[in-house]
Amino acid sequence: MLGTQSLKIEFESEGFELTDEDPEILVLAFDQELTYERLMKAAYILQKKAFPYIATHLDNRCPTEKGYIPDAGGIAALLYKATDRMPEVFGKPNKEMLLFKLDQLGISPKKAVIFGDRLYTDIKMGKEAGVTTCCVLSGEITMEMIANSDYKPDFVINGIWELLEQFNRE
Repeated sequence: MLGTQSLKIEFESEGFELTDEDPEILVLAFDQELTYERLMKAAYILQKKAFPYIATHLDNRCPTEKGYIPDAGGIAALLYKATDRMPEVFGKPNKEMLLFKLDQLGISPKKAVIFGDRLYTDIKMGKEAGVTTCCVLSGEITMEMIANSDYKPDFVINGIWELLEQFNRE
């Protein structure tokens, strides 16, 4: 698994056995603990075996206070350059993940809203699932990007704090 220690703990708590010795699947996620050694192991594994390779999502970059850092999509792109393999996406923008959770909660897509800061994953997933979408501008998206996108959100807010301000007024 290419992912943080906290994600590994979550997988193990669900009964998954994590190993980098002859794995049955490679899982790629956002990984701020990534080392070059782990990247090399993943590249070698992807070249040797034809087995499932999945990603939790393919966000290209993650905003921080200092600027952007590579997210899971950036790591996947790096591995693609070395192996010619891209992962299947289990998470966003795969609408099935959202529809599964809504069904589990007993919520109709028409009665749900998804908030996100990325057009190509969050908003795309919501649109394809038939869910109302709200883009928050506190991430990487600008109004210009929205104007040029195939995935237009239903609503746009500057940040999630605008909702909190509204709730506190009532």
